[in-house]
Amino acid sequence: MMNYKKILTTTALIIVNIPIVFADTTSVFCANSDGSHWEWLEDDSNSQVNITGLWSVSALPNQKYFRHFNISEAEYLTVNALCQEKYSSEYRAHPADNRFNGWYLFKVSKPNVNFYFSDGKYEVYTVNQLEANFQLRV
Repeated sequence: MMNYKKILTTTALIIVNIPIVFADTTSVFCANSDGSHWEWLEDDSNSQVNITGLWSVSALPNQKYFRHFNISEAEYLTVNALCQEKYSSEYRAHPADNRFNGWYLFKVSKPNVNFYFSDGKYEVYTVNQLEANFQLRV
């Protein structure tokens, strides 16, 4: 018997990965490599730095997934340099909507249509965890 819940979840993931014209805005935080210390990235007026892009999901083997925030390479290099300038070269920029979010990466789009994922800590989710996370955002 087919598992319709998995089919629907997989379909939702495919739909989430389709580029849309609406952009999301999220905050940026800086964290060391193991995530034991992190701070919100703030501008000169002590306001959180926000960045515009798209939340998305990428599949890993064995029905596992990780979330990321898609931005341009120029934007990523700017916020990552600010993190390293403010803290140290070990720190990397990460996206998050609030302090209760998981650990996500940036998907960095290069001008030539290629991309890469930023360095940093990130969490891997199963289909059920991802579905629960998706329901919280809707």
